[in-house]
Amino acid sequence: MHIQVEKILEINRRFSEQVGIEALRPEAKILFTLKTKGSLSVKEAMILSGLSYRGFYIVLARLANSGWITMEADLKDRRVKRILLADQSFGDYPLRVNVLPPAAG
Repeated sequence: MHIQVEKILEINRRFSEQVGIEALRPEAKILFTLKTKGSLSVKEAMILSGLSYRGFYIVLARLANSGWITMEADLKDRRVKRILLADQSFGDYPLRVNVLPPAAG
């Protein structure tokens, strides 16, 4: 299934503006943005996530430990760490999608 990541991010932005809450989890926002931009600095990802410092690093560790992301030093500024999608993150597909079956009842 091909998903247009840019549309998902735009829908999330509009939903947030209209309702005041995010429709996407911080992990999804980071992964979708990495899919479109290629990489983010840690600071950019932290701002994007909207999480506290501690909450962000918990999410970052979860994504790294699950094999979704890698981190490396920025080529232009070695003080900056960049977050990238791991090579195998999406395989041959543009995005992994788990569709839940309808609730019984």
